[in-house]
Amino acid sequence: MSTRPTSGELVEAVQEMMQQTLLPALDDPSLVYQCRVSLNILQIVQRELAQGPEAEHEEAEGLQRLLGTDAELSAMRAELISRIRQGDFDDNTDDLLAHLKTVTMNRVAIDNPRYSTYRDYSSE
Repeated sequence: MSTRPTSGELVEAVQEMMQQTLLPALDDPSLVYQCRVSLNILQIVQRELAQGPEAEHEEAEGLQRLLGTDAELSAMRAELISRIRQGDFDDNTDDLLAHLKTVTMNRVAIDNPRYSTYRDYSSE
């Protein structure tokens, strides 16, 4: 189903209104700070809407390869934790570390792509 405006468009409209109308009208430094925090949260939500489904898909594929199973994402996450605790990856950490790096980089791309270490690693 294709409805307009999309969730991303709605978030963008609120951001624009806050940035262009609300923020310039604020005199109280505490309210300016709260408005900037709210704008940052909206940016995270916008990136989550745009990138989250692909990031989860990529994580699920990686877990399927690592675990040799096809289950719900939350169940595979729990199984991975359990298998790490049991030492199942102690002899071969390369695949595990590659998976964890991918998941972490995808998460940081959503949460804070301006993070300097993310920029360093994402350009590799």
